[in-house]
Amino acid sequence: MRTKSRTEESLLEMLMYSGVSSLPEPNDKEQVWARAIVKILRKNGHMDYALAYHDFFAWNEVNVTKTLPGLGIAHELVEIYPYEYLKDEFIPAVENKKDIIDFISSRTSDDEEYLNGMTNDDLKKYFFNVCIKEQISRNEFKNNMKNYKRQPITFEEDLKEETNKEEENGHEEIGNDGESERRSSQENRQTNNRGRKSKAEK
Repeated sequence: MRTKSRTEESLLEMLMYSGVSSLPEPNDKEQVWARAIVKILRKNGHMDYALAYHDFFAWNEVNVTKTLPGLGIAHELVEIYPYEYLKDEFIPAVENKKDIIDFISSRTSDDEEYLNGMTNDDLKKYFFNVCIKEQISRNEFKNNMKNYKRQPITFEEDLKEETNKEEENGHEEIGNDGESERRSSQENRQTNNRGRKSKAEK
């Protein structure tokens, strides 16, 4: 049986963690990608896949979040395979620089003075970074809620089970008490009979 290469192993691992059934199509440069499986060439010549989100200020605009351990130092970004693009609903309508600054400052700890000092190009990148993170955060919350709903709370079922057990135990105890009462009654009758026989003999 042929063993999987590190490249194949890394791909299967990233597909599992991303919840994607197969490797998506390469990046559509007409859109802004949010999360992706990326293919990386290492300095030692190995090729592998990793998970990443789009960060305009990171290496090759790729912020790697998961890889297989011990693969070496990244040398080249070979390809990006997005499984999530930035949606319009997470891009607010902005008309000027002030709108962009107001949006960023409302969602980060950066003040207006710092943001005003950024170039227009960097401010635009920062704007998209914030939109991407907001979308990812919202989607992860939704996924967590879906997983939570798939696991129904069984408190009522557990309570019913405990109640049934208590009732069964109660019936057993009642049954045992009834048996004890019958034995006690029989012993009393035997004692009374012995007493009558003794009086008759006298």
